[in-house]
Amino acid sequence: MGRMSENALSRPVPRNLFGLQAGRAIAALLVVLFHNSQSIFVLPKYWGEKPFGNVFDFGDSGVMFFFVLSGFIILHAHYNDLGRPSQILDYAWKRIRRIYPVYWVILAMTLPIYFLNPQMGEGYETHLGIILSSFALVHFDSPDAVILVSWTLFHEVLFYALFAVALWRPRVGFGVMAVWLLLSLLDLAPHSRSLLVDFYFSSLHLLFGFGMAAAWWVRRARVKWPALATLCGVVIFLAAGIERDEWDVLAVGWRAIFYGIGAALAVVGAVELEREGRLRVPAWLRLVGDASYSIYLVHFLALSFLAKAVWKLGLAHAVPAKMSFILLAVLATAMGVVWHVAVERPLLAFFGRRKNIGLRARSSPTTIS
Repeated sequence: MGRMSENALSRPVPRNLFGLQAGRAIAALLVVLFHNSQSIFVLPKYWGEKPFGNVFDFGDSGVMFFFVLSGFIILHAHYNDLGRPSQILDYAWKRIRRIYPVYWVILAMTLPIYFLNPQMGEGYETHLGIILSSFALVHFDSPDAVILVSWTLFHEVLFYALFAVALWRPRVGFGVMAVWLLLSLLDLAPHSRSLLVDFYFSSLHLLFGFGMAAAWWVRRARVKWPALATLCGVVIFLAAGIERDEWDVLAVGWRAIFYGIGAALAVVGAVELEREGRLRVPAWLRLVGDASYSIYLVHFLALSFLAKAVWKLGLAHAVPAKMSFILLAVLATAMGVVWHVAVERPLLAFFGRRKNIGLRARSSPTTIS
């Protein structure tokens, strides 16, 4: 009865939140621009410069937005499953098929490179422990991983595992989550701890908390002045980015808090605008949002390949650096979209069918549900 009364207080939220898909798209593009500037163009073996200066130094904030969005989506999507242990396996399967299959394909393609050409890595990529850790997306005895950009997925999987406790017992689950976030607050203070402790209690986990708070807010109350909330959120988010570009004084954890506040406000405002029918998102931006996970996984390899191709073909000096920068970013993003359509979607459909077949096989014709 308690759970029913809780749900009765909940306000309906549109099933398809295209505004958040647009947010995914922008976040993915920010990460592409960040790596293009910081990890490709700045290297002496390529252009040795940042064509746009420090403008895209804050592009790693796209990851901060993804963490906030994950907190929002997980609570929003499973709000009615809280306190229903029977939903844990379904929840786990959805998370596994969403994260792992397409990631494992990338891992299987990347791993042989480090065995055939070890100098391309840092040396740990071929260690058995790192390979197993990368396969499971769980850190055992080292915070290293085979795929550079997969570091965020380790945090995501940890959050998913803790949230599962709330499906079993909401009070216990959110109690565990509260302790976890409080311990993660300690990361904001100067300290000297092990790298693994720094991972499991990273201040970045506070971003999941901001996302869950945003989901709770839009389900429990009407967001007044949603356009203003969205604008304020964007301004706070960009202000944190400008601080990163111009001064870079704030520690990562403290800056993450400002990113979290900004992202949470932007999310609740966008959801309310969509709930009121006041937000329209172009189809192309929704597609990029749908493909954001594939773009995230593919873009770094794509940028590296494209940069090598440009220099081997002798095109680097034939095209202005700024134009090359834009072309590489666009092509890497496009390759991510193609990967989404050609690989990610079919894998999701395949494993979705496997789940449905399994459910039908376990069902009895006489079962009443």
